[in-house]
Amino acid sequence: MRPSKQKELHAAVFREVRNGFPGMRLPAERCFAARLGVARKTLRFTLARLEEEGAITRNTFGTFVRESKTVRMKESPEPVTILLPCPDYMMVTPPAIAGIHREMTLTASLVANRHGTYAVTLPVSDSNDPARINWNQLRHLHSGSLVCMNGSWFQAVFPLLAERGCRVGIISSDLKNFPRCFKEHDTDGMIVNNRRLWYFPALAATWLYGLGARKILYFGSDTAVASMVSRGAFEKALRGAGLPAEGLFRVFPSSLTLRERLRLLGGTFREKRPDALVIELNPYPLNEPEPDFYEATGIPRSVKIVTPRSRLLRQPEFAGNAYVITGNDTCGRLAEFLLSNRHGQFFTEVEEEFISGAEYAAKKFNLIF
Repeated sequence: MRPSKQKELHAAVFREVRNGFPGMRLPAERCFAARLGVARKTLRFTLARLEEEGAITRNTFGTFVRESKTVRMKESPEPVTILLPCPDYMMVTPPAIAGIHREMTLTASLVANRHGTYAVTLPVSDSNDPARINWNQLRHLHSGSLVCMNGSWFQAVFPLLAERGCRVGIISSDLKNFPRCFKEHDTDGMIVNNRRLWYFPALAATWLYGLGARKILYFGSDTAVASMVSRGAFEKALRGAGLPAEGLFRVFPSSLTLRERLRLLGGTFREKRPDALVIELNPYPLNEPEPDFYEATGIPRSVKIVTPRSRLLRQPEFAGNAYVITGNDTCGRLAEFLLSNRHGQFFTEVEEEFISGAEYAAKKFNLIF
């Protein structure tokens, strides 16, 4: 490879490192090389240079962003370990699915840095299969380890975490199994139930009614949890406010491209003429082009919109007009608990919060309005 090309590759890989956080695992070499359009041998040369420069560290489990020496002090607390289903999970999984893990990892990293430590991610399996856990990956966890995880998939690893005496923070909708696990093992930890956010269309409808909306349309993918479980709650919320409910909960097939989804949304809007929208357009492929929301739908900019996290919020005009429903810093609360001196078992529910799309985009995408 020519020196100029090698320099470009070094800069590209370093950007990945700089945009990451201490302990973040970089993509597997084969996937990373394919994405960068170079041979694995060439990529290895660049990684070796970055390791010499102290930007990354490599071992048998992969390549990781190296912790900052200014952050990791000799007597600093334990790092916060975020368990992931499999390697490269957040690189290859659509944001709507991996969103909680992304937020958990980034928030834990920020909180940990305030406490003089850092956050790391740890894949526990080569696939999202509880029967194929790589127990060797968990061998370093010990009494005092701080572990965050999400989802009932991790029921299989919980007994080991309890046996080792780890402090555990969980975000889950499984209120049957996780509390039982805690009680059986008498482990210090906190569970945050996020099931309430499954019904965000109903929560959003009530909130929009308070803003003066009088005809509210839900439009979501058939693979979105909200589309599968919240129709009844949404229609009940509308009727409870004295609003029309018939035919205002629309679900589209997830096989549609984003452009097709937006075109269908525009047609549904013209058919129903609502004055407010609750939309869930995720998930769609990471590499799919994102048309301008207003040009693709023809929806007036005066229409109030509520959405969960979405990459469309990178469009300044859409973000400036939309509202985002979030879990009120749930991940931050978990990380703060793990790094505190509190002992015992704590169960709490997520508290929804509506923030402007511009505020959300400024935090998540560093957009300036």
